[in-house]
Amino acid sequence: MCMNKYIAFLFFLTVCIQKATPWKIQPRCLDYKNSAIHIKIRIVIISFLLSYSSLLGFAQQTSKDHYTGAWETSTSWSPSWATPSTNLNGVNITINGYITVNGALTSSGSSGTLTISDTLVIKGDLTLGSNNDLIINDGGILIVEGNLTAGNNTAIAANSYIVVTGDFSKSGSVNQGSFTSNDNPVNVFIGGTISPAGLTSSADFPAINCSSPPTTTYPNTSCSYGNMVDVVNNPIITFLQSTCTGPVVTTQPSGATKCSGSNVNFSTTATGASTYQWIENKGSGYVKITNGGVYAGATTATLSLTGIDLTYNGYQYRCRISDAECSILSNTATLSVLNAAPAQPSPISGSNSVCAGSTHAYSVTNVAGVAYTWAYSGVNVTITGNGNNSISITYSSSATSGTLSVTPSNACGNGTIQTLAITANSLPPTTSIHHD
Repeated sequence: MCMNKYIAFLFFLTVCIQKATPWKIQPRCLDYKNSAIHIKIRIVIISFLLSYSSLLGFAQQTSKDHYTGAWETSTSWSPSWATPSTNLNGVNITINGYITVNGALTSSGSSGTLTISDTLVIKGDLTLGSNNDLIINDGGILIVEGNLTAGNNTAIAANSYIVVTGDFSKSGSVNQGSFTSNDNPVNVFIGGTISPAGLTSSADFPAINCSSPPTTTYPNTSCSYGNMVDVVNNPIITFLQSTCTGPVVTTQPSGATKCSGSNVNFSTTATGASTYQWIENKGSGYVKITNGGVYAGATTATLSLTGIDLTYNGYQYRCRISDAECSILSNTATLSVLNAAPAQPSPISGSNSVCAGSTHAYSVTNVAGVAYTWAYSGVNVTITGNGNNSISITYSSSATSGTLSVTPSNACGNGTIQTLAITANSLPPTTSIHHD
């Protein structure tokens, strides 16, 4: 209502000027006759515009520099914002600290710009109306735990990180608006879909281009932007997970050692989980696993591999566990694949002639992934450390001679036994001395 009165007042002044003097539009300005009355009127108009620019123009809100806080808290802003709103209308926002929006954020009105020079985490959707722009400066981070929606003529400059766990959509024509970046590869990661489909082939949206990407592509999308699997291979992943308050892993997957041709399962459990997605790293970064071939259960809590061969040796597996807002990652489980049962161990090192009542050490050369089972054919001895490549044997006073054997084993079975014949020597009889 007040805004309409101010605009009406300006219109009234313009009409008065038109009636008072002839005027014409020149290429650079309105040329009024140089008279005192016209100079005074122009001064009045300029003074009015200066006095009410905040009403006719746009408000500016800036978060505190080097400050961590919630968007909704007035003290997060400098100067203090009495009632911080998450439904912006014609407001320019600059983020200089680490600010969290505990819900959705909307920027509308005839125009407005959200500029992020530090970090903004939105626990919900981000909606940008037409002519409401988004700028991520170098070093800035925007994380949207939800969907990102852009208006018809919205310009997005992703000169650093934009991570959207949900969808990205744009209203209006694909020939209006833009989505650009000065990074290569682009640090834009979108977990859901992009619509309309024409955006990914538009020259005005190179940051999300899939038809002719101008920058290095990501393996899981083959586009300029990456998805929530590609982000696992990016340094931002540690910080991204720290912002997620969603699922909690209660059981981590464990590594496994298997023989070629066998089967293996990797399992995890989590509270608050709604979806599971297993990913695999063959040495050049994680990619999403799909069911088929050796894989089953790629989107469940248990991933199964059937009939693995030696090529799977050293592959790594993780599970991306999600709820409605964000995702976390399980620990890494590494798969070791063996070709055959282990070879015969090296000759046993240790004494082959012992005295009853003594203790001796024995060992073979250790081979990674091999377990060693020791046995002695004599009696009255105690073996300590069985399962390892080195043991100790205590021979009691009544120990007998025998053969020490060690059997190597791994996931493929037992190898050839190594042996050592040992003679257990009895203690000499005790001599009594009698005195008359």
